[in-house]
Amino acid sequence: MTLITDLATEVHAFRGRRVAVADWDHFKQTEVPHRRGFLGYHAFTTLGRHPWRFADARVSTTVGGLVLPAMSQLELRAPYVDACNGGKRRARWSSRDEDAMHAVDGAAIPHYRRPGMPTGRVVGMDMDHSYWQFVKEFSTQVEYRPSSGAWGAVGAEWQDLPTLLPLKTMRSAICTASWRNKTAVWTSEGEDHEVKSPYYQPQAFRLLSDYLMSWAQEVVALFQPWAIIVDCVVLDEDKVEGFLEFQADRWGVTSHLEREWSPGEEWPWPTSRRPGHNLRQVPDLVRQRLAWLATGHGPHDAPLIATRDDAGELELAEPEPEPEPEPAPWQVAQGITRWGLLHVRVVSPRKPGRHVSVRRPHCAGASPGKGEVVWTEGEERAPPPAELLAALRRSLAGPLRAGR
Repeated sequence: MTLITDLATEVHAFRGRRVAVADWDHFKQTEVPHRRGFLGYHAFTTLGRHPWRFADARVSTTVGGLVLPAMSQLELRAPYVDACNGGKRRARWSSRDEDAMHAVDGAAIPHYRRPGMPTGRVVGMDMDHSYWQFVKEFSTQVEYRPSSGAWGAVGAEWQDLPTLLPLKTMRSAICTASWRNKTAVWTSEGEDHEVKSPYYQPQAFRLLSDYLMSWAQEVVALFQPWAIIVDCVVLDEDKVEGFLEFQADRWGVTSHLEREWSPGEEWPWPTSRRPGHNLRQVPDLVRQRLAWLATGHGPHDAPLIATRDDAGELELAEPEPEPEPEPAPWQVAQGITRWGLLHVRVVSPRKPGRHVSVRRPHCAGASPGKGEVVWTEGEERAPPPAELLAALRRSLAGPLRAGR
């Protein structure tokens, strides 16, 4: 038995007070308004010394080969995080951390659609285990500074990952709904009441968003994909090998083949045919630090060497800098050095508007406009592909000339 399997068995038993509800929709409409408790997507837990849990009989969960009827994966979310932490433990955050999270509302999870349609065969490469390629390195709690890209794991290690990763609904909810929801809601005879959630982590969600946006920004700039849907990249078949090398070496993540498409077939991905994106600018130095922290492939500062002179005075000597390794194959193909800084600029052809947070009305951030992504390397800008250049000339004639 693993940790999550033990938790699932315990949660399913629920002190012998779990009731499977056949008509869940009817129960929510007729019974819940007259009771006191917490209502989830597929379960309602009453309040009191001896609570009952009414669960949707249509839903079942399989954990480590164990089939548990009338139980949703979402019921395991809080017990699992508490088990990793050794008990309930609130994360530390400030209003500045909360403002930083709300500043990226609408531009937190990447979406991109390139103009036109492919003329050849394309494939969709889906990231393994979605967000958890990055989240598994964070620990259960994290501190993050968006202005510099520096972050540190300040919580406990995630446990029993082999059992967790197949539970997509549960693991996705941990790093999205749990981290973003400041309060939980319980109902009393049809009236809602809010209580503070111990799983709220604005720093962790902003860090995850910056990782996804940084990854997507470089994918678009280097490989000109036809679409990015969250963590699935649709690109020309001949670019797959370089793409896989790039993301494994640069970001420490892997992908698998999801589906394929050829001209004449129906477009299979759930994304609009209209071009556009919600990519936001992650500063070059921040993106570089995030990549190096994810893989450890950046330079490391050697410790100072301390010696004493003849008089006994302490002298600190700085050692020789670490030599830069040879570039990886994907860097050779792109003409980039091992530690070279990737300059990527997200271009918005229209002036971005102002977004006012609903939860924090005093916090206003820039909402992203529509545009393209231009990759530049070194001090001088490298020319973008011909079709991007034509589009930019049409929409950004003035800014493009000024930036040359």
